[in-house]
Amino acid sequence: MINAKEIFEEVKDYLEKYGGEDDDRFVFRKRSGHIWRVFIWAERLIEDCTENINRDALLTAALFHDIGYRFKRVQDHAAQGALIFKEYAENKNYEKNQADFIEYLIRDHSNKAMLFADHTPLELVFLLEADILDETGAHAILWDGMACGSGYAKSFTEAYKHIEAYSCNIINENPMRTAKAKEIWANKQKLAKEFLSQLKYDLAID
Repeated sequence: MINAKEIFEEVKDYLEKYGGEDDDRFVFRKRSGHIWRVFIWAERLIEDCTENINRDALLTAALFHDIGYRFKRVQDHAAQGALIFKEYAENKNYEKNQADFIEYLIRDHSNKAMLFADHTPLELVFLLEADILDETGAHAILWDGMACGSGYAKSFTEAYKHIEAYSCNIINENPMRTAKAKEIWANKQKLAKEFLSQLKYDLAID
């Protein structure tokens, strides 16, 4: 069992030290916040899992998956994150096979083509799903509302159109692979569709 809080604080301190914590475009978004929520999403996805999976590897990878954003303009944050974890694992005396697997998960966590590939280990499927699930649905609508209020929109109608184009643009497809993730995504779709309908009605948009 990993000490998630301890690892998270180390990752957060690292991001703050090297300038990867803050988002230049959105003052309300913190990289560490996304990382922690992806960890929580991963926990939720595997809580009822009966498959034989390496839970510690998955959850550790979730906590490290975006540490590669330590510099603002990094070209490949996943590859950078894998290198950073490799050094961390060596310093912490991780068992080599475990460290190599976690490094692999971090390196491929942004490769969405792996989600439905036959050879993809279930741990990577869960990590990919957890990463996609964050900052969608109600969270994304809140994000758009805050962004619009910060100057992205000059009217409620403009805000509606922005929300329709971005945070609510999840209605038509379900990109998940596992049953639980599909169910969660379907609930997000239902909420987004209802929110758009209600907002359109409230604003009297024809």
